[in-house]
Parts: sequence; structure tokens; C-alpha cells
Amino acid sequence: MKKFPICVILAGGKSSRMGQDKCLMPFGGAPTLTHYQFEKFGAIFKNVFISAKLDKFDPPLRIIKDTNLSCIIKQKPNLSKIYDEADNPSANPKRKKDADFSPMLAIFSILSNFDSGHIFIIPADMPFVSFECVKRLYEFTDIFDMVVPTDSFHTHSLCGFFSVKLANVAREIYESGEHKIELLQSRCKCKKVGFDNAQEFFNINYFSDYEIATKVKI
Repeated sequence: MKKFPICVILAGGKSSRMGQDKCLMPFGGAPTLTHYQFEKFGAIFKNVFISAKLDKFDPPLRIIKDTNLSCIIKQKPNLSKIYDEADNPSANPKRKKDADFSPMLAIFSILSNFDSGHIFIIPADMPFVSFECVKRLYEFTDIFDMVVPTDSFHTHSLCGFFSVKLANVAREIYESGEHKIELLQSRCKCKKVGFDNAQEFFNINYFSDYEIATKVKI
């Protein structure tokens, strides 16, 4: 199989639903879910990176560190008016939480590291996405800026191909205080590709999900 250019695996921090960092939990014979995804997608991508706030993996992995809120505020001081918690963390903790864990910030952080092309982004906690899914999504990258899968239940907006041209758009949306990927989709040429097998997009959100996932034959 011809290898695709670049894959970036989203590996966030401690999950409130799990009580621990699920990206560091063992899976599929690999030391962690993240290592499993790294090894899996290394089979079809020339380069695989991990998007994370910290270099927390053992054995080490190739990390793209997330841009943080304070870094952006230094570049655009007026943002301190939007995110008043930059000066007063207790002023609006919910808004701070939304900003700190924003998928829009993650997309900007990833895409701004590359000069051209489309980057395949996938969360570490979606271990069953097939190579055929990736291949089918990639077929639309010549026409669309964003290509993501959808099934009869959900659109999986953080799994798919994103043009690096969207970096500045993602940043503008983030700077406006918004974090929903749907806003990015509305500002670009986005293709939602339908899939019948919703199970391949199974997402590990709770420990019970993890237990189910570890019993699946892979």
C-alpha cells in the first residue's frame, strides 16, 4: 500500500471521566493506547507524530507540543480581555477549561507545524479506525479542505484529513472564544463521508469503554 504523508495522534491529558490519562493506558500489546496508534498508523503513513502538552511517553514518541493559551495571548495581548482568567484564573473557570482543552487550539497547534498538504488527525482513544477508512477519506483531499467520517449516529469531527491552510482559520475561531469544530467546517470546504460500520469509530471515554475495547480482537 502506498503510504500517506502525515498522521498526528491527539493524546490529551488526564480525563475527568476516567480519573487518569487514558492515553497512557496499555492497549493491544503496546505500552499505551498512544503507542498502539503510533505503531498502527506507522504502517500506512510516512510520518506519525503525537500531539500532547507534555513529552510523557516511555518509550519516547515524536511529539508536537500543543500551543498554549499564554503563548497566544503574548502574541495578541487583546485576548486577555476575552480570556479574563489569564489574569484571574478564578474569574471564569469553565471558560478557562474550555480554552485549555479546545479542539480548535489543538488543530491550530498541529497544522501550524506544516507547510502544505493535508494532515490526518485522529484521537488516541479511537483504536479501531480502519485503513480502508483512511484511504476513502484521502480520496477527497484534492477537492476539500477537511474530510471527516460520519455514521448513522455521529460525525467524527476530530478524525480525518485537515488542510494546513486551515491553521489560521482555526486560530481566528479560537481567538474569538469559540471551540466547536462545526464552526471550522462552516468556514471551509468540508466533506463528510458516510460509513456503515459505526463500531470502527468506537471512542474510549469511560473505563467501561476501555474494558470493552481490550476484549475486541484486533
